Amino acid sequence: MEYVITYGWAVLVITIALLFLAVIGAFNSRPTGNSCNPYPGYLCADPLMNTTGNLSLTFSEVQGYPMTITGIACTENNQEPVPSNITAEPDISLQSGDADKLTFVCPAAVGPIGTLFKGQLWVRYNTQVRNGQITHFAEISVQDSTMRSV
Repeated sequence: MEYVITYGWAVLVITIALLFLAVIGAFNSRPTGNSCNPYPGYLCADPLMNTTGNLSLTFSEVQGYPMTITGIACTENNQEPVPSNITAEPDISLQSGDADKLTFVCPAAVGPIGTLFKGQLWVRYNTQVRNGQITHFAEISVQDSTMRSV
């Protein structure tokens, strides 16, 4: 009979501890880090964003031909298929396989520290056969941080 009472108290204490942890959110899944998932033909890595929406990432295209980037944009996942607010950037010329750091403002991602932004990244570019082509190149999931500059 003593064992039942002793183990009963132990089970009660463990149950209360588990309930406390559940209430404070210890079992909620949170993103483990920033991610940039590129579409075929593109590569992206190391996305960073600050609370004013400045986004920085490493971009590369691997389609086999040179391209010149003339604009960049981001949209939330539930936005229109092609963004109308593509930011004009100084032209960035890339050979196939070359990488460059892209830095631009993503107005949809402005928020306090810790805000999670999920969306799509778009690029306007020129090639030898196409001018002004607009395409999305990646899906992004990034959390706002306090970095000073990107």
